[in-house]
Amino acid sequence: MVGITRICFLCGKPLDENVNHDHVVQKQLIKGQPKKKGFEYGGYNLAHKSCNSKFGDKSSRVESFGTKALELLRVLNDESIHRINKYDPEAEIFAISEDSLKNFSKSDLEFFSFHDLRKIDYEKLRSPKYLKHLAKTNPFEKPINIAITVLVKSAAAYFFSRFGFFPERWRIVTTTLWGDSSIDYDKILGMTKPFDTNLKLWHGEYNNGDRFAAYKQEKFQVWILFAKGNDLKNMYDLRDVLQKQWPGIGLYYFEADTLIKLIDYDWSNHSLNN
Repeated sequence: MVGITRICFLCGKPLDENVNHDHVVQKQLIKGQPKKKGFEYGGYNLAHKSCNSKFGDKSSRVESFGTKALELLRVLNDESIHRINKYDPEAEIFAISEDSLKNFSKSDLEFFSFHDLRKIDYEKLRSPKYLKHLAKTNPFEKPINIAITVLVKSAAAYFFSRFGFFPERWRIVTTTLWGDSSIDYDKILGMTKPFDTNLKLWHGEYNNGDRFAAYKQEKFQVWILFAKGNDLKNMYDLRDVLQKQWPGIGLYYFEADTLIKLIDYDWSNHSLNN
């Protein structure tokens, strides 16, 4: 039997000589892996180079866009953003100042399906005929999908590294919240050290071996539950608690034999709401 430390947690197959370090917390999220007093050290797992690269290569760009996704979500959830929907009943325009997106290149904006309308005449922009030729998109969907995938992978890496958690099949339920950054979750979920000034992870274990994690970066929160076996009771209990607290909140479900299948996973189309 292969020892747990000799398994690539991303694909589940034995490690060979073609391995590298997969950081538990994406380096871009915490600007490296600081070993400082008062901070949690994320560390790393050994993983196949080919598996690790799939999360950051040019085809998926999941991890390379992790920080951009979180930044974009902060912009989209800013209460001062202008939302215009009086020109076309089937579309809503998010009017975002260029200063809010100054860290985004043209290719970044294209990746997130944003249209640059700065040079478009105002009267033309008001025309429903002109708006209809623009591809409609949900601006929240791609950044949320990327942010969830990055933090779910990080939580899985943490549990694998610290506790050898590696279920026969990955069953994960998660949700995102844009909440009050002043809430002290240490009082609710227990004391924990931050990975960096703006990133903390709370975690716990159920009696049946299921694992719970909650990431918080400023106002953005991701709650995650990993089922160890086939019993999904804790998942549905968590759903009920969260939906009681936040009615209408969306909960998303992932099930696969490997974490590699997180790449390009569309969380928004896999609901656990029913």
